[in-house]
Amino acid sequence: MKGEVVVAKRYAESLHEAIGSKLKDVDSALTDLVDLCAVWNESDDLRYALENPLVSEVDKLAILDALHKKMKISKKVGNLFKLLAKGGRAGLLSKVAREYELVSDEVLGRAHAKVVSAKDLSDSDKTKLAKNLEKGLGLSLELSYETNSALLGGYTVEVSGKIFDFSVKSQLDGLQDIITTMRVR
Repeated sequence: MKGEVVVAKRYAESLHEAIGSKLKDVDSALTDLVDLCAVWNESDDLRYALENPLVSEVDKLAILDALHKKMKISKKVGNLFKLLAKGGRAGLLSKVAREYELVSDEVLGRAHAKVVSAKDLSDSDKTKLAKNLEKGLGLSLELSYETNSALLGGYTVEVSGKIFDFSVKSQLDGLQDIITTMRVR
């Protein structure tokens, strides 16, 4: 699995070099990749045709060309999928899409963040929190929200694998650790 991620990341980085860093082009390529992944995941016939060694390269390319025209995806994304299919790696498409999103987000200074709060946040609270997080992290954030009453109050934020914990539960746990340490002495 890890080897597949490394290979997918290389394809994603190559696509990013070909696409460039213009927000419009990056987002368009990402949309094309997501749409292509959906077709790939939903079509048993497509997967069978492209993964079957008995189907000739000429037929595979004809299928890919027809798909490219029907979906109206960009030439660069279409060429990437052809390259994957020729190399017997069409099944890596979803991993390549995920890695492309990560590479693009890093270059464009944006990230996805998950906010877990003790209760539902109002729209104004969400807006204030988003502005403060973006300012503090220096990133443009796409936020998702969840609730978890076990936090007791406050919230946690997960961004790029890092967790920032501003919950009451975390503060109480910290106090408990301090008290326990004081008793041991």
